Amino acid sequence: MLKDIIQVNHQENYLLYLKFEDEKDGIVDISQLIEFTGTFAKLQDINYFKTVKLNPEWGTIY
Repeated sequence: MLKDIIQVNHQENYLLYLKFEDEKDGIVDISQLIEFTGTFAKLQDINYFKTVKLNPEWGTIY
């Protein structure tokens, strides 16, 4: 079962600190998970990437 994200903080470059509802946490390098093309092309702009937010209703980031 997927756990909701309850906290997100931009670290540096494409690193995000994520904390989940089960209290597990860690740093994820998003650039290693997705290609910044198509829908994700805007994320190539690091200033845009830094605007990451948590949607607590969905339990995910946007």
